[in-house]
Amino acid sequence: MRDTGVCVLQDLNGELPSASISAVLGPSGAGKTFFCCALADRLSHNAAVSGSVLLNDRFPVRAMRRVLGFCPQDDVMHVMLTVYENLIFSARMRLRQRRRNDHLRLVERAIRLLDLECVRHSRIGSDARRGISGGQRKRVNVGMELVIDPAILFLDEPTSGLDSATARQVLDGVRRAARGGPQQRGITVVSVLHQPPFELVQKFSVVVLMARGGRIAYLGPCEGL
Repeated sequence: MRDTGVCVLQDLNGELPSASISAVLGPSGAGKTFFCCALADRLSHNAAVSGSVLLNDRFPVRAMRRVLGFCPQDDVMHVMLTVYENLIFSARMRLRQRRRNDHLRLVERAIRLLDLECVRHSRIGSDARRGISGGQRKRVNVGMELVIDPAILFLDEPTSGLDSATARQVLDGVRRAARGGPQQRGITVVSVLHQPPFELVQKFSVVVLMARGGRIAYLGPCEGL
């Protein structure tokens, strides 16, 4: 960091396969979220970065931000709107150059992949007004990025505060999106997780294990842990 001189990440090198779902793990203070933000080109101007992040070994990530989705840890949505209204709002605001039919198609795809049909017309809600559950809110948060049709989706602690069963539901939806389907390309997913049970880690194809000091201790298949 420029103001403190603290080195958050160092000596990082690796490759994440296309259409894979990767978990970024490690102790508190290891730089997991910072690492995810560096990959997504979302670091503050106070961060000094050397090296490069390339897509398909060719394109600098900074030139390809329009194909990146990023879900912050805190859910960001309009609490008085329904699930469908939040998704269509995100699609229309962020894909203004696309046709209305494309917006509708991408919203319906997100609802299907994330199993949100049963709450399609339910309001998000707040502490003052009851709405959908915490797990459903997380899935809507992910859906608001899926509707921009990203090639890469970054998730910052998508299971934080959820019980194991609800966390599995969220990750199952993410896995379906990563796999793609007929006439639909898969998505590369990179997710930061904080102290997950191993049963959740096993849902990921690749694990990035970070150590204190911002170094990568392991990068490879989950089976190699």
